[in-house]
Amino acid sequence: MPKQLKKINRLRVIDGGLHCKMAFNGLQIISAPMEAPPVKIDALAVEEDTYLIMSAEPTHIPPAEHPLRFLAELASLEPEKPGSIVVRGYNPIRMMAVVHDVNEDPTWREKWIESALCEIFIEIDIRKLSTLGLPLIGTKHGKLKNHRFAELLAKAIKKSAINHLKRLRIIAPVPENVKLIQLLKNRLTVMA
Repeated sequence: MPKQLKKINRLRVIDGGLHCKMAFNGLQIISAPMEAPPVKIDALAVEEDTYLIMSAEPTHIPPAEHPLRFLAELASLEPEKPGSIVVRGYNPIRMMAVVHDVNEDPTWREKWIESALCEIFIEIDIRKLSTLGLPLIGTKHGKLKNHRFAELLAKAIKKSAINHLKRLRIIAPVPENVKLIQLLKNRLTVMA
């Protein structure tokens, strides 16, 4: 009697490269472009400058008071500290990463980006949020390379006590999303 051969199912679902995933210490890290079907996020980080104007929507609102008074108020504004974050809004919460100072050349510093990333993770933990949307901070208005962002992110993840964050969605275009996950895997395993 001939032996029966086992059928092996060799079919698997391929996601097309829009989503790349990895896990690190209970944290699921997903890298996908903005237009991919989104994971619901509790907070979204944005790249910002010390006066919080980079992410502001360009709208013209006529001042309700005299223009000189308005200009005096503008002159008295205090800039935010580079490397800090400013939290605004809700659903999702906006975490403005202050990584640019327009009075400096260049306007950004790697240490500010790393500090802001650490501050974001601290704030996530304080607020007990479980999902974060994170674009490649420092690459939009600055000239930080994507691979260097991955290295700074890996350092921030390792430095931070991540207790409540379960999913980190890195917002990156195809094919950079694949490269970023691979770089993070390499950096996080080397640092472990």
